[in-house]
Amino acid sequence: MDDKERRYRGLGFVLGLLGIVLGAWLWHRAASSAQSPARVQVARVAAKHGGVKPDELRPAVGPAPAGPATPEKASLEFCGYGKFPVDAADPGAGLTQLRKLTDAARKKWRSTLLDNDDLRARAAGLLLDGMPKTSDGGPPVPATASLALVQLAVGSSDPAVYALAVADCRSHPDPDGACAPINATGWADRDPDNALPWLMLAEQAHKAGDRDAEARAMTRAANATRVENYTDSLYAFAVTALPSDVTPLERWTFAIETNDLGSAMPAPVSLGFQDYCTADAMHDPQAHARCDALAELYVSRATTIRDFSVGIVLGQRAGWPASRLGALRREQKALMVGMIDLFSEMRTPWSCAAVRAGNALVSEQLQNGELATARADLERSGESIDTRADRYDARMERMVHDAQQRQPPAGRAQ
Repeated sequence: MDDKERRYRGLGFVLGLLGIVLGAWLWHRAASSAQSPARVQVARVAAKHGGVKPDELRPAVGPAPAGPATPEKASLEFCGYGKFPVDAADPGAGLTQLRKLTDAARKKWRSTLLDNDDLRARAAGLLLDGMPKTSDGGPPVPATASLALVQLAVGSSDPAVYALAVADCRSHPDPDGACAPINATGWADRDPDNALPWLMLAEQAHKAGDRDAEARAMTRAANATRVENYTDSLYAFAVTALPSDVTPLERWTFAIETNDLGSAMPAPVSLGFQDYCTADAMHDPQAHARCDALAELYVSRATTIRDFSVGIVLGQRAGWPASRLGALRREQKALMVGMIDLFSEMRTPWSCAAVRAGNALVSEQLQNGELATARADLERSGESIDTRADRYDARMERMVHDAQQRQPPAGRAQ
């Protein structure tokens, strides 16, 4: 896989933040201040793209609200379609309306994916085709593995297609044995320079009590040159098949839905390799060297904030100097709060301003990768790492305080 393809991965963290935002919006749908920090940043990103373009407009599906919202109804804007009344008492009403507006384009897109000559696009299509429809806006989890995806993976040498089948098979029980041909060894054979299949093998060996096999797999992981979790790249694999007449709202919606699917899948490893890199194990020079090399790989070759964060945890276990760990943690916080700022106070996630900002962010991530995009945002902001890190700490403290305030007093009936 070349550098450009590597940059495609990692939309998960930032788009996952939108899930947090939507949760907050569904929890408390209210108007936010026009001068809130998030709105200022959204406006700054959207300003580069001007007003609503002709291709953003389509005939409205269903009636627009006839007048002012009533106490029972709220008015919600969907970019290119206008405003629609939604039931203020139903937190999922907005998402239900969104699906109605975008359903025709969604079906066309998925049909194109399933017939695609590009195996990665087809694999993404098979996963998307298995998504159940949800009415509450929760992340969709496939009920059964895709036998077609298993067959596609077994017959392909493409590591991404095989890894997606691994993830699909790990997402649910397999009573019919459809996933029998899929395993970590098959992935490692197709992707020997990727640390993740070797870490998966190490985790399996640890659970089986096979310490020699665990050490061999950890050695291969430590000598790898990449950390590649292909579920992060589902949208990158599928975006090339979007219909030519897709609207900005549809593009943004499909990016979020595809990420929801990838996020719902379990990671290839559950950080079980931390069972290997324990404090006691660090007294063994060979084990220490493996864990130190793995930490360096995660920190230096990460393309996502998540993987960068894993490297910091491993670096601490490997005994890195406190000064280095402190600097890495400050950068981690600074990068995370910049992404959070963009969405955290957004109360109209489907408005044209939000859609343009979201699509601009996704486009930049597809071009440069998540971590590079976050670092570029930090540089553009003119803020220092320390300033942003302090803001992250303050935001987290406020979130904890607000959560505590929402707790009912002790003794009150639930």
